[in-house]
Amino acid sequence: MSYLNRKLLLGECRLIIFGAGYIGYSTAAFYAKKGIRSLLIDIDKTKVDKINKGIPPYIELQGWMGFDISPIAHLIKASTDWKKVLENDVEVVFICVNTERNAEPWTDALKDVAAKIAENSDPLLVIIESTMAPGWVDDIVLPLLSRVAVAPRRDWFTLAGLTLETLDRVVGATDEDTLREAVDVLGIVSQNIHRASNYRVAELVKSIENAYRQVGIALSFQLALKFPTINIREALALASTKWNMELYQPSVGIGGYCLPLAPKYLLSASDNDISIFKESIKSDKVMSQKIAEYLKRKGVRTARVLGIAYKGDLKVHIASPGIRLADTLQGMGITTGIHDPLYSWKEILELDTVKFTPFPHWQYEYDATIIACDHTQYKSISQEELVMSLKNC
Repeated sequence: MSYLNRKLLLGECRLIIFGAGYIGYSTAAFYAKKGIRSLLIDIDKTKVDKINKGIPPYIELQGWMGFDISPIAHLIKASTDWKKVLENDVEVVFICVNTERNAEPWTDALKDVAAKIAENSDPLLVIIESTMAPGWVDDIVLPLLSRVAVAPRRDWFTLAGLTLETLDRVVGATDEDTLREAVDVLGIVSQNIHRASNYRVAELVKSIENAYRQVGIALSFQLALKFPTINIREALALASTKWNMELYQPSVGIGGYCLPLAPKYLLSASDNDISIFKESIKSDKVMSQKIAEYLKRKGVRTARVLGIAYKGDLKVHIASPGIRLADTLQGMGITTGIHDPLYSWKEILELDTVKFTPFPHWQYEYDATIIACDHTQYKSISQEELVMSLKNC
């Protein structure tokens, strides 16, 4: 057992985790499962207060994690005071801050956190789990910190079994000693770790894997638009039966922290000179317009969009395709309502100018209903209920 692992497991030091979002909180939870203390640092006081009361801030993560957090919640504390990173019982720091703002790459939080960690007189082991564009470690982090490892996350928060413990992880570092230490610390939780030759390679990996998916989905959008009289979803499903063919399906658009940003991270580091990414971004942006134009041609005057989350059963609306479509419909003169079972009517009104619509209350009739997100509630609608809701369509 390494020196750092022994200190962590014996409770002689604790983890500091910057960012108490899905990534940061789940990091704390999985280390707590191993008996390791952590302190989450976040600017959201409401979230901090919940964590300190032992209340999980993300109930939807419970099933994905696969264990009850309640008996070990006392091992997870939170604070808005970043100076906790300067205390004596800190040797390992995770950076899990957001690197996206308004669906564009954003470095302010990373810069801020790196500068704060650098105020500690001891060279701490810093593991960056945030998604980054190529070059950010060199330009932002290394001028301030020396013992740096890059270990991007690959979680799929709605599928049990695909967790921090079971998913393959990639890690690269500034030198061999730092890499060895990072692998030891990550190995407390993660079962399958792949060592990159250096941090630059590891920094590039997540953007590449997500950009491949984004391009594949964007191609399915183009196929759907170019072959409107053919069931493209069926054709793609059959094509995916080939042993080396992934299944990508057209939808109302791509959302979330990862896929929409991946081509942009890579373009920002390549002088905006990878043409396939520019086209795939364009294909994504045009989908809401094309769907709205189609509904307009069909004489639709009122429409309901179901789902503002970008992914089923997960309360995240970053780059929301549902909101984008609702705004486009409204802008074309189609009276539009929007619903999401994970959001209250007040939250929806705060997020968008489109009105909230109750669901399933069939007396609020619409000419068209668009299911923009595969929430369990929507998938469980019976055939009879669906037909009743579509009687004006």
